[in-house]
Amino acid sequence: MFGNRVHLTIPLHLPYIVFSHAKYRALSSLIVFLVLIVAGTLLLVYPNLQNSSDLKEQITKTKQDIKARKKLLIQQTKLLELQQHLKRVLMPFVINEPDYLVTTNLITQIENWSKQHNIRLNKVVWGQLKQDDEQKTQAVSLYFTGTYQQLINLFEYIGQYYGLVAISEFNMHSDSNSNSGNNTAAEISLDLNLDIVMLNMDWD
Repeated sequence: MFGNRVHLTIPLHLPYIVFSHAKYRALSSLIVFLVLIVAGTLLLVYPNLQNSSDLKEQITKTKQDIKARKKLLIQQTKLLELQQHLKRVLMPFVINEPDYLVTTNLITQIENWSKQHNIRLNKVVWGQLKQDDEQKTQAVSLYFTGTYQQLINLFEYIGQYYGLVAISEFNMHSDSNSNSGNNTAAEISLDLNLDIVMLNMDWD
């Protein structure tokens, strides 16, 4: 009689549905954002990790290289000490108005002294005779072989002739086949170039 009835259901929970959907979208956006951050961080960190690995490998290689060269480094330190001692003992050698007549007897004395102290004088090479207005000098090259301490003693011995001898050049080198770089008994070669005063031209 009254025809078909229509029932209307009012969705009282509609605001909750809308809110839940917005919350879901926000949560999804947050997850995507976090994923992007993590991915970006990995992209930035990975090369650094790779570089760190390369650095560790290089450090290990360097340590091995230093260990392998330890004997040589110690030996070079000994040579440096020897050069420093040479500067302290012999560098004051400046020919300044010498008062003595010096001949080849000086080389003979050095040769005899070296022989007595087991220092090998391998070769003597006489160079040019130099002359200027004040003096005449004779260049001579001496080639020694001895230990660290022996050569120091040799320098001190030659140091007694201050004013008669000038060091023009020197060169020291060690035997690369030496059994131990820190062995003070290891032999060192010394090439020593001297200028010996032969004559004072200002004799009274």
